[in-house]
Amino acid sequence: MGSSLEFIETRLQATRDAQTEIAATWVWEEQTVVQWDTRVTDFTAKKAASATQEGLMLNKRALYEATLVQIHDLTVDGVKMARIKWRKDEPRKAILSTLSADGGGRDKVQAEARAWAAVWASFDAAWVPTPGNTLVAFNTLISLSETQENAFKMEHTKWREKAEELNDFAEACEELCVAWYGAATTVFPEGTPQGDMIRSTVPTTYSPPPAGAPHPLELTSVEDLGGGQVKATYGSGGETATSLQLQWEVVGVSPGYSHSAVAVRPQQTVAAGVAGNLVRFRTRAANASGEVFSLVRELTLG
Repeated sequence: MGSSLEFIETRLQATRDAQTEIAATWVWEEQTVVQWDTRVTDFTAKKAASATQEGLMLNKRALYEATLVQIHDLTVDGVKMARIKWRKDEPRKAILSTLSADGGGRDKVQAEARAWAAVWASFDAAWVPTPGNTLVAFNTLISLSETQENAFKMEHTKWREKAEELNDFAEACEELCVAWYGAATTVFPEGTPQGDMIRSTVPTTYSPPPAGAPHPLELTSVEDLGGGQVKATYGSGGETATSLQLQWEVVGVSPGYSHSAVAVRPQQTVAAGVAGNLVRFRTRAANASGEVFSLVRELTLG
């Protein structure tokens, strides 16, 4: 996929918005406005499902890796104490010299722990090298790590399935957006109001954010409170930004995101227009390395 998911989602929303504006004059034969709406909704749902599954996977991995850290530390301590304890026992010294506790990978940590547990059991299963570090407890940790590993791998597989489903859907959306743009700009040449609107509002070229630029501040929702007041709610992102803004344009009245306010997390209220106005919102996150924008959200003021 040549474009980022964020760019494709932004282009999909912009395409849907542009098609909605010109629907009274022309609707592409391959996608109705309702079908574009469905695609936007499905994209959001698939993206959320992938993110949720990724969170579950990362949680399982964190538990698994925390147990591995314990196992590694106990293996290091146990082997070290054993070499001290049996330093004058040549046969056992020779056996202990074959053990390692270097770590360096999940599988290696478990393999080293199992090897040490087997030697420990053969030397003196009742011996406690450090306080609380019994052979029974150590073996229980090894078994726990194996259970956690299986749980992590299962969630990882599910996440890959969700991510691949999202990527496949995004590629299909991008292909449709490219085709729609080609058709729409043919029907509405440059210089016509519709043609100029399409060319100015639908992004067509993906440019990766500049190195060091902040992550976009997620605009999770915009809610009409009445009287021209809108509540904007934010999600994650924007951590390294030195400037965070909520920007909006009133379609047909003040285009070009000429209105802005300093973004105040987790939510804030702004005066966005009058009843009947269609307003589009986005966030801008910037630092010395560059600027990025969130996905556009819109609503009609009541």
